[in-house]
Amino acid sequence: MLWYKVRGQAEMKCENCRFWLRKKEAAPTNGMIKGICVRYPPKGTGSFLPVANRIANTVQPQLFETTTWPTTNNAQWCGEWRKISLGEQMVEEILDDRNRKTPKQTQKSQ
Repeated sequence: MLWYKVRGQAEMKCENCRFWLRKKEAAPTNGMIKGICVRYPPKGTGSFLPVANRIANTVQPQLFETTTWPTTNNAQWCGEWRKISLGEQMVEEILDDRNRKTPKQTQKSQ
């Protein structure tokens, strides 16, 4: 796979984009980490699924709706890529550091 660089900046991949958020529970699979792209509002989706009514002995379609952002992996990219600013990167690193600590460690440090 070919990656392009922007004037010596980070590779244009989801993991280096200001709009990409790594999923907390995401463990790397084959070196890929899952996350979501929050560049645009979440998309609504709906599905009609059959639901059994045991009293009337019928099956009726019921609409199940959800909203979600696109799920991507860290190595993907798109035309909306934007570099993470230094301030955003520092905040992200602080939050990551806090999330790695257990609640007891966080209480001791405060």
